[in-house]
Amino acid sequence: MRILYMHQFFTTREGTGGTRSYEFARHLVRRGHEVTILTAAGGARARRHRVEGIDVVEVSGASSDYVSATATSYPARMAGFVKFAAGATVAALREPRPDVVFATSPPLTIALPGVAASRRHHAPLVFEVRDLWPEAPIQMGALDNRLAQRAARVLERTVLGTARHVVALSPGMRDGVVAAGVEPERVTLIPNASDLDLFSPNLDPGHLRAELGLNGAFVCSYFGTMGEANDLTQVLEAAAVLRDRGEEGVRFVLQGDGKRRGALESYVRMRALHNVVLLPAGNKHAAARLAAASDACM
Repeated sequence: MRILYMHQFFTTREGTGGTRSYEFARHLVRRGHEVTILTAAGGARARRHRVEGIDVVEVSGASSDYVSATATSYPARMAGFVKFAAGATVAALREPRPDVVFATSPPLTIALPGVAASRRHHAPLVFEVRDLWPEAPIQMGALDNRLAQRAARVLERTVLGTARHVVALSPGMRDGVVAAGVEPERVTLIPNASDLDLFSPNLDPGHLRAELGLNGAFVCSYFGTMGEANDLTQVLEAAAVLRDRGEEGVRFVLQGDGKRRGALESYVRMRALHNVVLLPAGNKHAAARLAAASDACM
């Protein structure tokens, strides 16, 4: 089967950000399917290349890194989503006819090339919902223009009505999709997971605990985006409470980047939180090593 897979922020284990689309694609290739990924260009120029049998087609003009994209202003982020949707639509229409079109959101604007390719190639569309857009950006104030909100809701209804099937990331998202009018039998729940060849409690983290001064401590770690939706300030507030109580046995390690990274660093300095370690964003191998060195992951 030939699959046209659309995800603006496609990355492998060597990059930062979520690798769900990479993991799906490589497993589909292993099962004998042909997979073409439409994604944003990671460099100055768009290119076409192969990654573990996956045909990767890059589209220029938008950010390919979800973590760095969250650090930009809301208008800049929205503009980047629209630019990618336009470029991906052109690229999708140029591709050979697929047997199925698979588009993963966010951003919701991925619906534009998804619907266009489905209609142009007369191929069924599978739409994946990994966050409830436009509801999430509206609630966060990222999409506060009433006209833009109406347009986004129209786009949501269009793609959910066009999709042959919808994939939801969590039970709450499944319920949200059904509440939006999609028949339950057209929705499949596929939650996130971890590949045990990479993440394992038996993975030897080497000297990471010693390097970070964590020996003897109960380590709580977080690795991922440091954006407004993640609200890591509450973790720092918990660290401050423990410090004030004289609890020296717990350490918090936060690894990542995003819009709130600078504010978190300032908070740690201002409150002199010596029980908090901030690490730069890393790839999946770095995340797996940190997870193995931790007693609890947030």
